[in-house]
Amino acid sequence: VPVAEAHPESAAANALAGEIAYRASRWSDAARFLRRSGPPADQPLLGFYLAVALFESGDRAGAATVLRPVLPRLQRTPYVEAYEAKILKP
Repeated sequence: VPVAEAHPESAAANALAGEIAYRASRWSDAARFLRRSGPPADQPLLGFYLAVALFESGDRAGAATVLRPVLPRLQRTPYVEAYEAKILKP
């Protein structure tokens, strides 16, 4: 986190800080860092983490916007499917 804070332009530092925050259920921190990193297209799991963090922070519309393009590239697990239902439900 200190490295990501000191280097907000570093995609790698912010992606790592975002993943750590996600795993610790620190949703707003995870969303902030993962937004900064701009999850790479070749890492859909980071996009999923951002979508979950946004949803858990109260931004369902933002979560849906992030989740839709990464969903086809994610491994379908009960966890992913549960968040898909929560985030994309009408």
